[in-house]
Amino acid sequence: MRGLGPVQKTPIIASIVYLKRIVLHGFKSFADRTEFDFGPGVTAVVGPNGCGKSNLLDAVRWVLGEQSARSLRGKRMSDVIFAGSRSRKPAAAAQVELVFDNSAGFLATDEPEVSISRVLYRSGDSDYRMNGNSCRLKDIRQLFLDTGVGVDAYSIIEQGRVDMLLQADPMQRREIFEEAAGISRYKQQRAEAQRKLERSQNNLLRLNDIIDELERQLRSVKLAAGKARRWQEYDRRLRELRASFSLAEYHELETGCAGVRAQMAEHSDRLQAERATLAAHDAAAAQHERDLQQLDERIQHTDAELAALHGELSTLSERIAQSERRAADLAAARERRHSQSAEISQQLAELEQRIVAESAALDVLAQAAERSAGRIVQLQRARSEVEQRRDGARQAVDQARAAVFDAARTAALLNNEQNNIVAQRERLNSQSDRLKARRAELEQEQNELGQRQARALGEVGRLDQRVAELSQQIRDAEAQVAQLRSTRQAHEAEIGAAKERRSALLSRLELLEDMERRLEGVDGGTQAVLAWRDEGDERAGTIRGLVADLLHIDDPRVQALQPVLATFENHVVVEDSYAFLTELNRRPELSGPVRVIALDRLPEDFSRGHYDDAPGFVARASTWVQCAPQYRKLAEHLLGRVIVVDSLERALALANGAPQGYVFITLDGRSVSTDGRITIAGAQAGAGLISRKAEVRHLQQERDEVETALERCVRQRNEVDQQLSDEQLRLTSLMNEIAAAQREHAEARSTLTRLEGELARLRREAEVSHSELEAIHRALAEMEELARKLAAQFEAAGQDQQERQSRIEVLERELAELEAAVSSAAAELTEARVEAGRNSEKLAASAEAFAQLQAGRAGLQRDLERAAQEIEQAAAQIAQSQAEAEAARTRQTECAAQLELLRSQTGELRQCRQELRARIEEFGALARGTTEQIHQIESQIHAAEVALREFEVRRENLVNRVRDELNIDLAAAYQEQQEQRRAAEMAAAAAAAEGAAVEAPPAEQDWEAVRAEIAELREKLARLGNVNLDAITELEELTPRYENLVAQRTDLLASIERLQALIAELDQESQTRFAAAFNQIRGYFQELFRQIFGGGKADIVLLDPEKPLECGIEIIARPPGKEPQSLSLLSGGEKTMTAVALVMAVFKSKPSPFAFLDEVDAALDEANTERFNNVLQGFLAHSQFVVITHSKRTMSSADVLYGVTMEEPGVSKRVSVRFENGRVQTPNVA
Repeated sequence: MRGLGPVQKTPIIASIVYLKRIVLHGFKSFADRTEFDFGPGVTAVVGPNGCGKSNLLDAVRWVLGEQSARSLRGKRMSDVIFAGSRSRKPAAAAQVELVFDNSAGFLATDEPEVSISRVLYRSGDSDYRMNGNSCRLKDIRQLFLDTGVGVDAYSIIEQGRVDMLLQADPMQRREIFEEAAGISRYKQQRAEAQRKLERSQNNLLRLNDIIDELERQLRSVKLAAGKARRWQEYDRRLRELRASFSLAEYHELETGCAGVRAQMAEHSDRLQAERATLAAHDAAAAQHERDLQQLDERIQHTDAELAALHGELSTLSERIAQSERRAADLAAARERRHSQSAEISQQLAELEQRIVAESAALDVLAQAAERSAGRIVQLQRARSEVEQRRDGARQAVDQARAAVFDAARTAALLNNEQNNIVAQRERLNSQSDRLKARRAELEQEQNELGQRQARALGEVGRLDQRVAELSQQIRDAEAQVAQLRSTRQAHEAEIGAAKERRSALLSRLELLEDMERRLEGVDGGTQAVLAWRDEGDERAGTIRGLVADLLHIDDPRVQALQPVLATFENHVVVEDSYAFLTELNRRPELSGPVRVIALDRLPEDFSRGHYDDAPGFVARASTWVQCAPQYRKLAEHLLGRVIVVDSLERALALANGAPQGYVFITLDGRSVSTDGRITIAGAQAGAGLISRKAEVRHLQQERDEVETALERCVRQRNEVDQQLSDEQLRLTSLMNEIAAAQREHAEARSTLTRLEGELARLRREAEVSHSELEAIHRALAEMEELARKLAAQFEAAGQDQQERQSRIEVLERELAELEAAVSSAAAELTEARVEAGRNSEKLAASAEAFAQLQAGRAGLQRDLERAAQEIEQAAAQIAQSQAEAEAARTRQTECAAQLELLRSQTGELRQCRQELRARIEEFGALARGTTEQIHQIESQIHAAEVALREFEVRRENLVNRVRDELNIDLAAAYQEQQEQRRAAEMAAAAAAAEGAAVEAPPAEQDWEAVRAEIAELREKLARLGNVNLDAITELEELTPRYENLVAQRTDLLASIERLQALIAELDQESQTRFAAAFNQIRGYFQELFRQIFGGGKADIVLLDPEKPLECGIEIIARPPGKEPQSLSLLSGGEKTMTAVALVMAVFKSKPSPFAFLDEVDAALDEANTERFNNVLQGFLAHSQFVVITHSKRTMSSADVLYGVTMEEPGVSKRVSVRFENGRVQTPNVA
């Protein structure tokens, strides 16, 4: 680096954004924290091979997001962490930070300085940061998108990248053009839009299937929901009427509670009065207690004061003794200080004499130091004169050496040219051999490609057949899926119908069971008799229940018997008539009539008649009855004489001559009795108790059957779902197979097309090889002639170098003589400076001793003054101690007088305390009497509370029953009713006060009308039959879901249109930008190629101009004086210069903020290196360059030069060199 001369600086225009600094710590060989500062212009990084220069470029690629360890020259990503050396431990993490100047706001952030960093720990954890904040790699890539800065962008050209750039296939070569055109983000947006479009189209297909299914469900659900709403309306009205009865009963209970509360209020007033009296007694007693406590506190305080005075008297006696002892000690100390003061005065006089002697010696030493300084000045002037003569001689030697260096450099250049010619000649011969071998290889490759083409045609035919087979299997699978879906829909319909039937059955069953629980249709007197049995009284055990409870008729024709059954089904059946009458007399009078059948009074037998074979005979009604054996006699008694016939005419015929008591009844409910009565009314379905109980049993059985059927349908649907899932999986598998087959088919077609292209390429390459062989032979002849000329020039340069070397030897001898003279003068000057140093040391030592004597004198004076002050202080302290002792004696006399006074006060206070204790006992007796009165009143209140609780329990039971049965908060409803009533009364009173007409109060509720309406509502509910209440909820759930899905479909259609428009817009924008950038780069490439090569022609072309966004890019190059040839046949320097022309053309079309070039000039000779540097200088107005190089010419053209060395194995260090004002400076070594 010392051989570098002044550098001609190129004016630099500040870039819109440039790299300011790179900081590495623990990254590869940079174990310590290392900073590289950059400015606009060219920064060169130099150093021996293997010192870690390329690690700087790896660090930049790594922090910009490189994810491949192989691209960073490692096996795994942890290899970038410093692995340690002989003297250093491995680093725990690797960290790299890049700092950019963004003062012009080029990057998409408001910060004037942008810092990005990456940290990797040995645990594998990694962290990206932007301006100190954690971020994603996506954020960093988005920041630099389309700026030319990136892992694979054209701003980083590492070793081997030049050949890769030129030898890459045409599609890979597109990347640099797309980055320059700024369409990377458009491609990314288009890919994202395409994915969204595919997802939206798939979602639309699924959504249409769901909407079709929902529309079918809605049609059936709407009909069931209308019927369910009518049922809810009737049920709501029925509950309202039943609630009215409960409110009236609640009102009666509230009235009873109010009366009890009034009694409790009266007792409470008395209780409060007694408690007030008790409180007054307690307050007086408490006041005396407080007075007693205050007296106790005063007595304690007085006792404490007595104790304090005793203590103070003792303290004062001790204090007087201490003051007298202290005065004696201070007097002795004052005498000792008088003696010390006399000794200090004697030492001070001796020190004054020593100070005078030391001052005289100090003056002598100062005069000697002045004489030494004068001699040093004279010697320095003499040495300066000799050095001026030596510098002149040295300058002459340097000029001579520079001339020799120029001559040697000229000779080296000529030698390099000769070596280059020899190397090029060898390379051309080698290329000639390779081309001949290549021609043979091309013939063999053409034969092999022909065979591969035939195999590819066979593979395409096989795949065509495979795709056809898979298509047929897919059609079969789709048909099976459609059939299974149809089967599943049928099962869904069955499940829906079963659920609707179950809901209707449960609704009807709940209504009938409610009627059974309430004994609907049974008179009040009969209900009261049945209640005796439920009470558990043994005397009421003779009651067996209603006839309807004991006799069951499940025959569906029971409706025909309803006119007969209605006459006895609500009769009470008893075991013993006498026991029942006894119990009846014991009980209160019943509220209504009761009809009773006594089992002990039934006749033993009756005439059954023989009608089983009579014409029109259907059945004897008693045979339809199911009952316990002990009640069979009852069944025969009631229905044994009821004969069911097929017509009224048959009934009339059989009734003639029949025994008394027989009834002949038809299946439609018309009957004929032997007493002449004929009933024409039809059967009333479900109107009787027996018919209702039969219907309940039938509904329970039908409910169980529906549940079983529903479970079976659900199980079958699940089986179909499993089959459907299996078929869909099979269909998906087939779709994947056909997709794979289609991909293979496309790949085979692509392979076939590629093979055809390869064959065409081989033919073209064979033609190019022939023309290149002829060009090589011509170039060899030209090189022979150039080699002869260079040999003559090299010999002349050697002679000139020898003459200049002789002149240098003469000048060096003269320089050696002058160097000796300078050394002699320097020795004399050194001796004089040593002598002056000795004098200075003596003078300093004397001055120090003089200063110490003066300091000692000042210290003695301070000690003397301190002793005088201490004597005065001792006198003052003695006087103070004597005064304190006298004051203590005075206080001792005062304390004795106070002690006598306190003793008399303590006696008086103890007498008052005894009097207060007597009065407290009197108030205690009065309080106990009042407490007994309070206990009596509390007992009366407790009795009233028990009565109130009874009312409240009854009220609570009523509230709970209404809440359970009607789901009504009865208390809240009653409160609201009372508030409305009070508001009406207040309004009426106000109107009466104003003289206005007052409306009459509402009439009392007509409870009979309410009962009639309740019966009518129950009949309506019964006529509605089966009701599916779930249909309303299902409709409410399906309707918004259907509307939401329709809205989603509309949104999806709109989204698909927007995405298709966006894709078309992105394609158009990308094509426009790419075409503009391609044409611009093409023009710049042609221009720069001619500039770098000094002529020649080059071009870049699209392989398929009709598809500019999809086709590859080919490069054509023809250096000056040569025929157009393949890029692979260019020399290393020609390849490098072609790549430089291409990269610089991209830079010129869209300047990148900075660029890293790693040994790009390695294959260039000095002349081409000079051209390369000139090209870089032309781009410094827009970009900064960091060049890793071994070339001296590149180093000399750099603005900043960094050296990288390894002072210890495996650890890289930085050495920086700057050029300022045409001079090289080395600021630091890190």
